[in-house]
Amino acid sequence: MVDFNKEKENDIDWKNRIHAEIINTYDDNLKDKAISNIMYYCLEFGPSSLYKYYRDTEQNLSNIKANKIWCSLACKFNDVFDSRLAFDQKSVLDSSWEQIPHNGIPEVKRLRESFDNIIGSDINKLKGIFEKLGDNIGMSCFSESCESLLMWAHYANNHCGMCVQYSMTDIMGMAPVPIIYSDERIIVKSFNLHSQQTLLKDGFGYFMKSVMTKSNEWSYEKEWRIFETHITQEDTWDEDNKGALFEMVRPRAIILGCRTDPKFEEEVRDYCESSKINLYKMEKDPFLYKLNKKPILEFNVDN
Repeated sequence: MVDFNKEKENDIDWKNRIHAEIINTYDDNLKDKAISNIMYYCLEFGPSSLYKYYRDTEQNLSNIKANKIWCSLACKFNDVFDSRLAFDQKSVLDSSWEQIPHNGIPEVKRLRESFDNIIGSDINKLKGIFEKLGDNIGMSCFSESCESLLMWAHYANNHCGMCVQYSMTDIMGMAPVPIIYSDERIIVKSFNLHSQQTLLKDGFGYFMKSVMTKSNEWSYEKEWRIFETHITQEDTWDEDNKGALFEMVRPRAIILGCRTDPKFEEEVRDYCESSKINLYKMEKDPFLYKLNKKPILEFNVDN
């Protein structure tokens, strides 16, 4: 278990710690400790609940009732930079050249040109590999907040949909990961050529950082993600929509939008009542630009 001052760290600090530990899971010698540390950071510093916004469709409600969750490929997301690495080819070539002994070799300039051609070709292959990885990992996205006006507008059909609450402790087994927001993309600048294991870990680290980092313009989402590998091999794979259904835990609560249609609200209410799931509805604050959560059904109050 980690040992550091328990004072509340800012988001960047503890989320960076989680990202570093996720990369450490690639090393079998560090994996168990890294997983333990990730759980500690999430439960100690993370939110008690995560929320998923949904449009008001029968399919979405059916999936929630069945404790299923939809995971999509990054190519279906609305961020064109999502899960995409940047390559600084000159820096990669320079750092790779410095890792091999070449001092005193005749015609070193010609050797460098040949080296650049070979490594440059390898870089292009790596780009293709990373692109393929980004196109084959499934993701389901959550938020730390159920009160975001933008999230309700963008992901819940302009306040007509719903927001589903999941307890952090309930979904820890699914390894939720926080997104870090930045003005800079994740850039590949060097690889360690001396060790095959280190080279592979570097590649894994770069890729994972690319799927865990987004532009600051998306920071209002306060996003977390759950990842699913081999998504295209699932029985529920949908080629048209580039996604698949996976098992999910039972919701702790459902929150309806302030514009939810009465018929859809009744369907959600029937489900919540029969399943003993708390149900709330958002109302517009009379004086502030904010939403207030009004209880409709409450079976337990620890949410």
